[in-house]
Amino acid sequence: MRHKPEWSLEVVDLAHRFRDDGVVGIDLAGDEAKFPGLEHADAFEKARCLGIFRTVHAGESSGPDSVREALNILHAQRLGHAYRSTLDTDLFRHLIQEDIHLEACVTSSLHTKAVELHDLSR
Repeated sequence: MRHKPEWSLEVVDLAHRFRDDGVVGIDLAGDEAKFPGLEHADAFEKARCLGIFRTVHAGESSGPDSVREALNILHAQRLGHAYRSTLDTDLFRHLIQEDIHLEACVTSSLHTKAVELHDLSR
């Protein structure tokens, strides 16, 4: 949870502890406009070093910079939403070239008003 950075290292430790029981990754979710991911950088670096898969929700309520933060600082291998990455041609091309998986729930994003229907036509 973006608004609880004090939990991040514990979440990584739990993911590592329960790896043999099927836990394969961590996910940072929440409003990236209000709670930047930088405060979770140490936990995500630890997860990277431990081989724990990393998903970051970015580019939904904030612009392309939140997607760059997810990739370059948090070392995300998968992105939640990332709609705003379409506003930066080079970034969007990078996502395609690196085969970065995007997960999106259009219904949720419309209900939270993170995107409008016309935004999704990109």
